[in-house]
Amino acid sequence: MKAALDLGLAEEEPMVEAVAAALNVQRVHLRGIARDTAALSKLDAVYAEQKGVFPVQLKDNGRTLILAMADPSDFELTDEVSHKARARVVVMIAGETEIEHAIMRH
Repeated sequence: MKAALDLGLAEEEPMVEAVAAALNVQRVHLRGIARDTAALSKLDAVYAEQKGVFPVQLKDNGRTLILAMADPSDFELTDEVSHKARARVVVMIAGETEIEHAIMRH
């Protein structure tokens, strides 16, 4: 997806929607999302920025982390985040630019 975006062959939003539909992954819009300090405390900003992920929400008394990713098919990264956050990870998809902006805002 990144290559197509970088080359100007596609726009981010339609690509995100297409990948969400193809992989049957829920789409999350991060623009107006409320700050969940518990979720944010699970991953530091540098790590989130390097990996292109954003901790959206912590549920089930801290046992489940809702995570926005640009590439929800990266199971190795999902496992890494689960281990790092010490929580089960439920993946949602968001655009890379949207994730970057959310990290900067929060």
